[in-house]
Amino acid sequence: LNGSEENSIEIVRSKIMDFVERRSLFDGIKILRIEEFSNFSMPAQCALKEIMESNLRNVRFILTANDPHKINDAILFICFD
Repeated sequence: LNGSEENSIEIVRSKIMDFVERRSLFDGIKILRIEEFSNFSMPAQCALKEIMESNLRNVRFILTANDPHKINDAILFICFD
């Protein structure tokens, strides 16, 4: 996903949840990459944090950002824990 274009809570609830809930083609780990994540709204970041916490076993999240100070501290904690 491109966080500059798709950065709302609706994207988290629809596209991201759909991806996370689908079964992997190879029964392995799925990877979700979000570029320019610092452009995600705070409500969208909070919703994604919940998804990240409950799906760490089967999904890996790659978040890129130009402005990491705009990212919710709780998400940074999950990423670097």
